[in-house]
Amino acid sequence: MNEMNRTMIDAIIKKAEALCPDSLALIGAYGSVITGDEYEKSDLDLMILINDENGQVLADGFIIDDVDIGYDIYCTSWDMLENDVQCNHTHLSKLFDSMIVYCKDKGALKKLDEIRRKAGELLASDKRYEKADQAYSNAKKMLAEVCLARSLSKARSCAGAAVELYSNWKNKMTEAAGRDDVYSSFMNLLSLQRMFKEIAEYIAVDGFEIMDKFSPENLEENVEVFDQAMNKYLAEYEKVGICPKYFGNITEFAEDYNKEISEEI
Repeated sequence: MNEMNRTMIDAIIKKAEALCPDSLALIGAYGSVITGDEYEKSDLDLMILINDENGQVLADGFIIDDVDIGYDIYCTSWDMLENDVQCNHTHLSKLFDSMIVYCKDKGALKKLDEIRRKAGELLASDKRYEKADQAYSNAKKMLAEVCLARSLSKARSCAGAAVELYSNWKNKMTEAAGRDDVYSSFMNLLSLQRMFKEIAEYIAVDGFEIMDKFSPENLEENVEVFDQAMNKYLAEYEKVGICPKYFGNITEFAEDYNKEISEEI
C-alpha cells in the first residue's frame, strides 16, 4: 500500500480515536489496491465498519489536486453487512475480499468472520440456484425494458444494468480510453447515469441523460461526456452554496480532516 493510502487510513484512525473511540470496529481495503489492478488514477476503496451512528463523523468526500483523484469515505454498519449475507446482489467484494488494515479488537474480526461464513455457506448451498434464478429474472426484466425503451439513453442504461449483474466496473474513464476498453468506458458512464437517477429521486434537480452520448468508436469523447456531466452536476451544488472539498495533496487533507481534534486540544 502506497504512502498516500496509508496517510488516509491513519487519519481515519486518528479521528476515530479522538471523536468516537467506541465506534470504529475495523477498516478493510478492497478493490484495485488489493487485486493488483491499481494504476496511477485509482482511488482507495475502504470498508470502514462502525458499531454505531456516532461513527458517521468519519464520513467525508474530497478531491486531491496533485493526483486529480476524488475520494469518498463512507461508513458501513454491521446491519449492512448482515444484509449482504443474503447475497441479493453481486457486489460482495467489500464483504469477502477486504484485507483488514486496522482492527479495534479481536471480537470485531470474529464477528466479521462469522458473517463471511454465513454468506459463504449460502453461496455453497442450493440457495445459490435460487439467487441465480432471481438474478436471471431481473436480467430478463431489464431486457424487456430495453426493448420497450423510448430513448437511446434509457435503452443503454437498461442494457448496461443487465451486463452489470455479472461484472462490476473498476477503472476510470480516462484509463479505459487509454486501453481502448469499450466495456469499462460504457460501465463507468452508466454508473454516473445511475447516480444521477438515484439522486433525482430525492432532490429536485434537472435530468441528466448521458447514455445517448456514449460513443463506442471514440472513447475520448466519452471522457468529455463524463467530465461535462460532472461539471453540470457540480453547478447544481454551487447553486445552493455547497462546494466540493479540494486539497493540494494528501497531507493537506489529513490536516483538515483532523482539524476538529486540534481545535479541541
